[in-house]
Parts: sequence; structure tokens; C-alpha cells
Amino acid sequence: MDHEDRRLGTLLDQRYRILRRLGSGGAGVVYEARHEEMERRVAIKILHDELFRTPSAFERFRREARAAGQLAHPNVVTIHDFGRAGDSEAFLVMEHCAGGSLADRLAREGALAPAATLDVLGQVAAAVAAAHAAGVVHRDLKPANILFAGALVKVADFGLAKMLAGDDAQLTGAHAIGSPLYMSPEQCQGL
Repeated sequence: MDHEDRRLGTLLDQRYRILRRLGSGGAGVVYEARHEEMERRVAIKILHDELFRTPSAFERFRREARAAGQLAHPNVVTIHDFGRAGDSEAFLVMEHCAGGSLADRLAREGALAPAATLDVLGQVAAAVAAAHAAGVVHRDLKPANILFAGALVKVADFGLAKMLAGDDAQLTGAHAIGSPLYMSPEQCQGL
């Protein structure tokens, strides 16, 4: 059993019962959990320990919570909480989207029908427009970060978001960050 599996069944921050692993990425592992007092299902992203040790990792993680928390839109995953458990584990609590990701759906079912594709793209565009209006650029928009919650499509994982204004603009700078297969040519060039 690996390190992440040992979290199953444990209580994070004395509130969140870890139920099952949903997936993992470059920044962390995502679990389905239950807020014990509110009896609400949530998704919790826990930053990888090795990334937490770098100087800007926690700040980048904190910015994800702040950037996503600013976005009140039906097509953006809602952020409920953020914190540290003990001295090391940083976590982000967000709404649980039971329908999985677009990447999962494409792997399972193949290409979407044209009408379904238009519906998904329309909702993603609405989320991106809301983010841009709030001064946030996602920078890692890909099928794994597009989730389904019933009929709603929701954009998740603003961990690589760049604040267009304010003090946070210096953190990501003008260097290539994201998933190469989904990056724009300008992003690949660090522009």
C-alpha cells in the first residue's frame, strides 16, 4: 500500500473523513471525503509532500484556493475550505463532482456526439469567460480538469492560474507552466 492509500479512512484536520482516492496529478492527490459534522461529500486535494518543500509550492497552492474562491459561477468548481493539517500537509476542499472528468468519459466512451461536444464547450467557455472577467487565466485547461456534476460541466484546478493583477502576478512569471499537450504556442515559449 502506498503513502496515499494510508490516508483512506483517516480524519483530515479533525473534520474530513477520507473515503477514496479519485486521482492524482503533478501537484497532488485528490480524494473523495465527507465533512463529518455537516455530512457533506467533498473532494479534497492534498499537495504532494515533496512539492510542499519548495519555496513557492505552498504559495501557489494558496493562490489556487484564492483564485478559484473568487469565481462564483455555476461552471466553476466551488472551493469550500483551505488549510494545513499539522505542520506539513496543505489541502484544498472543493465540491465533489460525482460525474468524473471529461478525460475519464472520453477514455470510457470515445468521442462525444456533436451536440454533447457543443454543450460541454459552451459551459467551459462560460467558466473561462467568468475567470477572465475576474482577472484569472487558468493555464492548464484540459479534459482532466473538466468535471461533470449532473447536467453541469465544471472547470477545476486553478493551481496553475495566473492572477492578471495584484501581488500574485510575479509568482508564475513568464515561464512555461502547464500540460504540454494542451498548452498554447505562446505558453510553450514562455511568453
